[in-house]
Amino acid sequence: MALSPAAADAPIVLTDADGRFAFGSLPAGTYTISAAKSGYAGSSASARSGLRRPLIVPIGEATAVTGVIVSLARGAAVAGRLLDETGEPIANGNIFVEQLVDAGGARATRERRTAVTNDAGEYRVGSLPEGDYVVSRLAPPGTQGVRVDLTTAIFAAQPSSVPRPNGSPANLADFALPRVFFPGVTALAEAEVISVKTGEERPNLDLVGARPQAPRGEAVDLLLTSDRPPIARDPAARTTSAIRGTVLGPSGPLIGAEVRLTGDAIRSVPPTYTDEFGQYEFANLPAGVYTLTARKARYLSREFGQDGTADRGRRLTLGADERRDRADIALPRTSAVAGQLTDEYGDPIEGVSMRLQRIRFVSGRRRLVEVPGASNSRTDDQGRYRIFGLSPGSYIVAAYAGQLVLGQPDAADIPGYATTYFPGTANPAELRLVPVPASQDLEGVNFALSRTPTAAVSGVARNSAGEPITGGLLLRASRRSTAVGTTPVGARIERDGSFEFPNVAPGQYVIQAYKGRLRSSAEGEFAALNVTVNGTNVKDLLVQTSAGSTIAGRITFDSAQAPASRNFELSAVPSDPDLAPLDGNLARADIRNDWTFEMSGISGPRRLRLLRAPRGWGLKQIVAAGVDITDMPLPFGSKSESLSDIEVVLTDHITEIAGTVTDDRGRSVPDARVVAFAADRDLWYDRSRFVKIGAADANGAFAVRDLPPGSYFVSAVDRRRASEENGEWLDPEVLDSLTAGAVRITLSEGQSISANPTLRSR
Repeated sequence: MALSPAAADAPIVLTDADGRFAFGSLPAGTYTISAAKSGYAGSSASARSGLRRPLIVPIGEATAVTGVIVSLARGAAVAGRLLDETGEPIANGNIFVEQLVDAGGARATRERRTAVTNDAGEYRVGSLPEGDYVVSRLAPPGTQGVRVDLTTAIFAAQPSSVPRPNGSPANLADFALPRVFFPGVTALAEAEVISVKTGEERPNLDLVGARPQAPRGEAVDLLLTSDRPPIARDPAARTTSAIRGTVLGPSGPLIGAEVRLTGDAIRSVPPTYTDEFGQYEFANLPAGVYTLTARKARYLSREFGQDGTADRGRRLTLGADERRDRADIALPRTSAVAGQLTDEYGDPIEGVSMRLQRIRFVSGRRRLVEVPGASNSRTDDQGRYRIFGLSPGSYIVAAYAGQLVLGQPDAADIPGYATTYFPGTANPAELRLVPVPASQDLEGVNFALSRTPTAAVSGVARNSAGEPITGGLLLRASRRSTAVGTTPVGARIERDGSFEFPNVAPGQYVIQAYKGRLRSSAEGEFAALNVTVNGTNVKDLLVQTSAGSTIAGRITFDSAQAPASRNFELSAVPSDPDLAPLDGNLARADIRNDWTFEMSGISGPRRLRLLRAPRGWGLKQIVAAGVDITDMPLPFGSKSESLSDIEVVLTDHITEIAGTVTDDRGRSVPDARVVAFAADRDLWYDRSRFVKIGAADANGAFAVRDLPPGSYFVSAVDRRRASEENGEWLDPEVLDSLTAGAVRITLSEGQSISANPTLRSR
């Protein structure tokens, strides 16, 4: 329920189990009461719209108005599928449902609703008031005869005060996009009118004819070969070899699958797409060793010869004048998670953003991170959602009601509900992982939103010059707040710099404002402000960025000759992620020809780290004003905290640990990972130079280089467990568990030592 004009501290209330509501502490005046609920006519994406006939109520001084009854009618729904011309479903397609109005005898539309198709090509738009509608999709590029009706454009150009279900206003350019209307016409005047009554369902409104799309949005011409030949590294090489094969799905050949070829003998080769028989060919190739990769929407990408998600493919060796046939690649279908989201009374909730996440060890703590490749989903009027495009694994299902998910339209504006994790908890420590099998749909992942006294966090954001900041604001759970870090959310920001983070659950947070990196060696202005939320609104905050500090100095060498390569990378990595920008925005020092360097815009406590060096070189020491600061966190953020005479000493006397990974029977283990970490637990800080990982080759041989002198454990782990994406090997708890079966060694400066760790079966 909502009041207009909104009363202070009570703009929206929720009805109880009996449908009762109350607005308290209202000044005298005339108010409009509006209501919305999933499945009922009107918009449920914003509780500020939805009544077919808004109720106007006058309230006098010191009076109470009781017995107000608000009636909502059941909403109608339209549904169907989006298919390509071969009959395959199209995922992530945009479907538009617009209500028809009369514009002087001509057709015009208003109140556009949007839906995104799932992996089965299905869409549904509900909570519609009784009326006449048209359904459409975007026309493929190059569609002939597409016309845009002037009346549609006129209505699209009306003021944007009319709320939209997806949180966005009417937009002329958006409405003017070329579209195909149900049942397959290109003009609004020819579209079939879909008339719906209160509570009526209109299924099977299918749209057909969109062509398959390449991953980069290019229309796929089903070519057997690419129209551009590969470019050989050796111009004199004979390009007389070829590779042919078929891309297969579970039910047979796949049409329009993308196939890519990489190899040591070619510089570049464009991808090709399979024909109507699922076949592809790469011709005019030089002799060499090649890797083939195939992918297609709704299928997991695979390399030639790859058996599982975590396994590697088989490289293909091609001789001169050799034609290799039957280079077939089988693509398994992706998996999906589906279910229903309800409130505490069991009623469905519409417009909630559903996301899939995983737990990864990032920036010194366990964090919830988004799953690359997984679709986004919003609950429909029945509270149902479907997230697809998944590899097998264990996932976290999260529901965002009213929180602004980065990169997504506003979710349903429902107060009193925190971000909720399956099976229905707002506490990340109590979430339950959802195991998803390979190539299967996991249905029935149902849960209810967690009722919590949420609050708004608001204020104004300024840069160092006092000018308003209109973007780049994040709210993150502080590392001091929870054992598991949650994904950040965004703010509603106005042109004057005022901002609001809506529906924030109780806890400790940090607001971060970041302008964006100016160049590779200069971070943008930054600010971090700690906030505690306890169920009441937090107001009048001032978030003001500073230009940060400068770090400058020179690189020296402890040998007579400097390295020939300048492939060095020096950065200042955060020791407290609450007080620094996200990793992708960190500066890298600009190293000049005279070996001096500089980076600027540095904020928060940092450690200087040599992230990359040519083979045979490593870090020996970092000195400032005669003090060894090699592993010391230093404060930055103001001009007075800048450092101007840093000396970074590099050495070619680096350490090396080499050996072979074996199993319990003494056999070598290919492709394992070896973690070498300091025996001193105080050195297991985030991105410590005292913790490194190496990869074993096909014979189990490995080498870990450039560890500082000291005492270490050396342990072998499965490569999937120690992947860079997982980050588990950086977790101090995991390192502690590895000490029992590890090899113990001591390194001195420049020493090479042998160690042969055992990868034990689990």
